[in-house]
Amino acid sequence: MCRFGIMRWQWGKVQSIRRFAKQAVAIDRRGITLLEIIMVMAILIALASWTIPTVQRSFSAQKLIKAADQIRGELNRARVGAMRTGEIHAFFYQEQTANFKVSAFNNEVMQVLSDSFRQQQDRQTA
Repeated sequence: MCRFGIMRWQWGKVQSIRRFAKQAVAIDRRGITLLEIIMVMAILIALASWTIPTVQRSFSAQKLIKAADQIRGELNRARVGAMRTGEIHAFFYQEQTANFKVSAFNNEVMQVLSDSFRQQQDRQTA
């Protein structure tokens, strides 16, 4: 009986030590594990890959609206200039660029246009 009592006492001591060790581990664990960091990064990357194209489409739409407003303003300026001077005004632009110009349409402009048209044809045939 004595021997059984000693074993029981030792077993209880081992259990109380284990319980104390578990509590100590639970109290001291205040950091973040590598797995938790990786999971958070994966979630952030997934959200970014989902929202970035939406934001880019929004920016490109705003850019297009701004360009259209700018061209609309220049066309109105050409209209007002034509009404004011009584001359024909024209809207000139270069393809594949953002360059454009509004000016009175006269013989000098006609000469420049015909020269540039000839140069373009020469490049295409060469």
